This record gives sequence, C-alpha cells and structure tokens, in this order.
Amino acid sequence: GLQDYLDYAKARKPTVKATGASSTDLSKIETNKVNLWEGDVVINSGNISQFNGKTLVLLVNGDVDLNTIQFTPTNATVAIVANTINFFGTSTTTQEARGIFIGNSIDFGTSTTSLKITGNLVRLTGTTDISRSSPDNSRPSLLIVFDPQPYLDLLSLLSITVYERNSP
Repeated sequence: GLQDYLDYAKARKPTVKATGASSTDLSKIETNKVNLWEGDVVINSGNISQFNGKTLVLLVNGDVDLNTIQFTPTNATVAIVANTINFFGTSTTTQEARGIFIGNSIDFGTSTTSLKITGNLVRLTGTTDISRSSPDNSRPSLLIVFDPQPYLDLLSLLSITVYERNSP
C-alpha cells in the first residue's frame, strides 16, 4: 500500500523533503526526485507553475486538493501519490488533469462539469466517490484517457526493484 511505497522510497529512491511553509508552498519540489510531503497539499493556479518543466513524484503523507480548473503543467511529467486525491477545491472544480494519480481514496466532487484525466488514475484501498453528472448526455462526466508515457518517464521513480541473489 501507500505506507509500503513511502518506506521503500525513503530507503531506495532519490528523495527530497519538499514540505513547504504552507499547504500551497510548492517551492521546494525538485525534478527527478520523489518529493516527500508531510501534511495536506493544495494545488491551485498560484502554484501550479512549480511543476512546469519537471519530472517528479509528489508523495504526500496526507491529502491533495486539486483546486484548479486545469492541472496540466507545461513540459512536465508528474505522479501524485497521496492518501486522498480530491479533484475539487474550496472554489474550483477540476475539469482537466494530466499525470498519474494514485490514492487510497479518490473524490471527484459533486460538480456538473466534466473531468478529463490523461495519464492514469489508481485507487489503492479506500473509496472512489463519483458524484459528478453532466447536463449534456452526449459527454461523459468522467473520462480517463490512459497514457503509458508518464509511466515510462517515471519508471525509475515509481518502480520497485526486487533484488535476487544467486548462490554459486
């Protein structure tokens, strides 16, 4: 589960403590690293640019709120791993997201706007709340377009290596 990956990443992956001064301070995230965050994170239009041009995993020991209409960082490959991932915030409902999103629980909110995710979405152990509805019956309320490229870009950061020793 999530705790197992957290323990493994701390021991075997290039990591950095990225926790900022507040839940919206993403200034310490680094590229080509597993960025460890203690507490909740709020991603909004004011801090989304911190992901631009970076290839990273944001491993959150808490919840992530995507409080932005679009989470589509420029020239970036991002995986967010958290206890709960909320595709809505206090003032905004996410309509488009690009990346790999892995959480114990996933909550899409109760909006009437559609959500398109390009990449992948993985729920580990908790619940998935799909309460969105589209007023246009010709459009889905949730569309997930699987894209394998983020997995390839993040292979060294997301994968778990198993070592096997052969005796002579």
